[in-house]
Amino acid sequence: MASTDAATHRPPVTVRPVGPDDAPGLDTLLSTLSERSRYRRWFTPAVDIQRATAWAAHPELHNAVGLVATAPDGQVVGHAAFIAIDDERAEVCFEVAAPWRHHGVAGSLLDELLRRAGQRGLRSLVAEVLSENADMLAVMRDHGPCREHREGGVVELELPLPSVPPTTTVALSPAAQVVRHPRRTTSHVTHATGAAPI
Repeated sequence: MASTDAATHRPPVTVRPVGPDDAPGLDTLLSTLSERSRYRRWFTPAVDIQRATAWAAHPELHNAVGLVATAPDGQVVGHAAFIAIDDERAEVCFEVAAPWRHHGVAGSLLDELLRRAGQRGLRSLVAEVLSENADMLAVMRDHGPCREHREGGVVELELPLPSVPPTTTVALSPAAQVVRHPRRTTSHVTHATGAAPI
């Protein structure tokens, strides 16, 4: 049974690969994002939620890897994905439900994205983040020294991966579930070019 984190009074989330059956939960998650959160995530508040949900629920169709974070009641409270840029880099994106921000959900998702990216032989994860989005900047920086480039109001961060031997198995198993305890108060949302339709 999942224990409750004493500092946050929230139970740990379960981080697992996304599947088609998660579409209703993803739709609820994305539909309830505020206009400001949508702007931070997609760089525009005008988002086609139906298309974004379809993309998130079927990352394998876009050479991407997707994860969800679920609460003990099964509610989808977070989503993250990476999509390959080239053979060595992938771009990441996150969404976390407002009531679950600052409870380590984005950090838990990034932990697992890093593990899976290493298994694929990638060398770094990249994120384009609005400079106002201090929470997302903190999430990336908390996971290691990032190479950063700032242009206007956008910060591009590149997070190198630890050396992890690649595996030949890249298919996501629905049974491969990982319970991650929040390790830092972190929030979410970044833009990923091409990683989600708008």
